[in-house]
Amino acid sequence: SLRKEGQTGVFVAVDGKPLPSTGNCTRNLLWIGCPNIEGDMKQAQVVRHAVSIAIDRAAINKSVLSGLGYENHVTWWDTKNPNWQKKWEYPYNVAQAKKELDDVGVKADKDGFRFEMPIWSGSGLPGEIGDAVAGFMSELGIKSDVLKYAYVIYRPGIVARTNNVPFLTECD
Repeated sequence: SLRKEGQTGVFVAVDGKPLPSTGNCTRNLLWIGCPNIEGDMKQAQVVRHAVSIAIDRAAINKSVLSGLGYENHVTWWDTKNPNWQKKWEYPYNVAQAKKELDDVGVKADKDGFRFEMPIWSGSGLPGEIGDAVAGFMSELGIKSDVLKYAYVIYRPGIVARTNNVPFLTECD
């Protein structure tokens, strides 16, 4: 049995003895981060924020949903709920998103490419929204393959806590 010790990111056994670490993560996924690499978790947080503000939610509502929906900023949190607070919104700002990525060292190469980040969005309407999101991500230099397969295939990784692919959902 393991537990994480405070905010240090050091994993310890139930007897309290620190577990040895190689200092390496099996994969360098910029949107997840590696707790054993100094500054990597902060970089991952900035990457996620930059992607969030690079998505024009109003344009997706207009072009994909024919204006029948409304912007969503946090999964399962309805912006029409009276408890919603504007501070939780991610205003569309591609220039700021690019600056944030540059500032944490995730710079574009000469062709404008930064890295690849797939997203799962299932099939049907979520897949169309996924295509739109991938288009906005490409403006940042992030290549995003939209994975459109059944949730029953995607879910086992969520349950096992091995999933590393961000997802879109039409829920709420």
